[in-house]
Amino acid sequence: MRVITFGRASNSDIIINDPRVSRTHLQLVIKDDNTYSVVDLNTTNGTYVNGVKIYGEVSLKPGDTLLIGDTHIDWIQYINYAPNSAQTPPAILKENNLNGGAESSNENKSKKTMLFIIIAALLIVISIVTVVVLCSVDFTNDSDDKENDIDVYRKDLTNASAAADSIISVKDAELSKNKKNYNKALQAKNEELSKNKTEYEAALQAKNEELSENKTEYEAALKAKNEELSENKTEYEAALKAKNEELSENKTKYEAALKAKEEENEKHKQLNKDFYNHSLSENEFICNKIIKTLKTNSKYREDGDIISLEGNSNKRKDELTILFLNSSIERKKEILRLLDEYVKESKDILVEQQTVPEETNQDNTIDATSATKAIPETQSK
Repeated sequence: MRVITFGRASNSDIIINDPRVSRTHLQLVIKDDNTYSVVDLNTTNGTYVNGVKIYGEVSLKPGDTLLIGDTHIDWIQYINYAPNSAQTPPAILKENNLNGGAESSNENKSKKTMLFIIIAALLIVISIVTVVVLCSVDFTNDSDDKENDIDVYRKDLTNASAAADSIISVKDAELSKNKKNYNKALQAKNEELSKNKTEYEAALQAKNEELSENKTEYEAALKAKNEELSENKTEYEAALKAKNEELSENKTKYEAALKAKEEENEKHKQLNKDFYNHSLSENEFICNKIIKTLKTNSKYREDGDIISLEGNSNKRKDELTILFLNSSIERKKEILRLLDEYVKESKDILVEQQTVPEETNQDNTIDATSATKAIPETQSK
């Protein structure tokens, strides 16, 4: 990007000898993307782009006119100019600027037209004078006629001058009318801009109020949401704490129940081991007696018991085994107690039978034989 400074100061990149130009008047900015802009440096007489006074920085495009003071700047010539180099800057064009801006441009054009008209009138007058002089040479012998011709030519010259004054007066009137029309249009445009500015400011104020109201509502909603989240967080933490306590309590109960169950299983294992230590292969009589005792005595019964006292007595051992394995600890203890008791009774009966004479009656012999079968194998050994 390059910046070229214009002004009357000796340190300006382009020095302009114009009393209506400030010492440092404007900057021409040539950007790297081949776009251009002009910056007015808060000058007294201002800077005009296309006849419109600018403030600050304004973009330029080819064809735009640039005027400062009475000087027209053909800014397009400077886009390839590098300040602080040996390159000679392009020439500066001056113009008369009475009122500045678009007014000055229009009046300059009008003045050029008037100047052209005046020059044309003067040429007409010079032509007339030339004709008069030539004619005066031809009529030197007749002085009276010459004086008459001079009077005629004077009248013609006066009439031509009057005609030129009339044309100038008409043109001035036309220029004055155009100036009034321009001022009127400019005033209307300024009023329209002022109205648009007022409407824009009102709309901007309304939008700001709307945004402020929306911001207030948003902040209130956000605050309410944060309070709700904080409350929910408190409730969640309380519920989580209660749940953790419940889980901890359940864990303690479960561990206690598991420990009790393990202890119970150990007791069952030990009782089952004690039960299997009794050899029941030759003790169907004792098995049948134990089952009968359990069946007839209600205190030994448990839910789910299915015990049959009828049928083949060879199944009594299996039934008692199943019954024992499915019993509670208390009933297992009771079955083992009964088993020990009946084994002991059978042993006592066997001892008594050994002391009885051989001529003991048949009934006693049968009972002894049954009792002998009831003695556990382990006990007999």
